[in-house]
Amino acid sequence: MKMLSPVLMGIALTMGALPSVNAADINAQYNLCVTEVKNLYGQETRVSLKKSKTRKGVTTLKLKVVPTDSEAVSLGCSSQIDLPESVVLLDSEGEPLVS
Repeated sequence: MKMLSPVLMGIALTMGALPSVNAADINAQYNLCVTEVKNLYGQETRVSLKKSKTRKGVTTLKLKVVPTDSEAVSLGCSSQIDLPESVVLLDSEGEPLVS
């Protein structure tokens, strides 16, 4: 048990030192993504957040999009932390969507 305690302490300190994405940042990005999706598919489109992840300064949201006249699709919405006011919609294979 004495060996486990320093290991757990090291993990806790490492996790505390990692940069984190603020929930407000994800919320702001989600709002930008919803605007882009509705511009692409129409204002009556329903959008829900399924997952978010941040790697190497890029935050990607996984969205479930349900247009009024077709089936549900999964889209990605990516933003770089240093460019918070711009997002890119991605198809299921990670390729940018053309509006």
